[in-house]
Amino acid sequence: MPTLWQPRRLVLTDLDGSMMSYDGRIGDNAYYARLLRMLGFLVVPVTAKTIEEVLALRRSLGLDQEPFIAIVEAGGAVYATPGVLTRATGFDEKLGLDYIEVGEPLEKLEPLLEEVASTPCSEKLYRLTRAPPGIAEAMTGLEGFRAELAQKRRYIEVYWSPSRECMEQAARRAEELGLTVRSGRLLHVGRGYGKARAVRRLVEESVFPSVATVGIGDTRLDEDLLEAVDTAVVIPQVGGKLLARPRRTDYHVAPEPAPEGWAHVARLLALGVL
Repeated sequence: MPTLWQPRRLVLTDLDGSMMSYDGRIGDNAYYARLLRMLGFLVVPVTAKTIEEVLALRRSLGLDQEPFIAIVEAGGAVYATPGVLTRATGFDEKLGLDYIEVGEPLEKLEPLLEEVASTPCSEKLYRLTRAPPGIAEAMTGLEGFRAELAQKRRYIEVYWSPSRECMEQAARRAEELGLTVRSGRLLHVGRGYGKARAVRRLVEESVFPSVATVGIGDTRLDEDLLEAVDTAVVIPQVGGKLLARPRRTDYHVAPEPAPEGWAHVARLLALGVL
């Protein structure tokens, strides 16, 4: 595909809870992703998953067309087909993709990450990148090779402890060390990353800087993404509860949770309604 191809819009979408359900269902969304591509839209996953996880899901999600772009590890990096990024910071020979590092690589943060892991507390604190298989599966909710793909983190370390108090202590320690912290069931720690920041880098440093953007997300971790796009769509949880509530007031709410809610949004985009 010529690198000068200009999509009608960039559809920047979270995966878990947005394009796919939390138990992995995708419904008809692979079909709708390919339909959008045929109509000139470019679907870009924006996810906490690693690039290896996204590539493993690529075909099943209907993202196996060129050009391919993914924002991974909650904005840690942007990966793309060669020729799409005007100022890539590197090329991954194994994956065959250019990339822009938005966050600081974990290898540069290793002393700080190890200091977080050494936070004194009553229970053991695990690092996902170094966790034994059973713990990695428990942390990610994935099995076998899928858990291994989730461990291939480059920009955001993930911590977990059986003790909630231990995780809170580790979060405070990470903040004291000047690291970026996002807390939930797991503790995400890195530096300089962020979904909105990665989206801005993509728009500024791709071959289509003036293309309008649509953002789709479902939780508070997606709110910065939803505030950085032209059109924002919130996917509700089961029961209609909204976890994502961006500061803007002009966002749209899908009528159903994932994956059906994403299919509804795709149909509106295809019809030119949204």
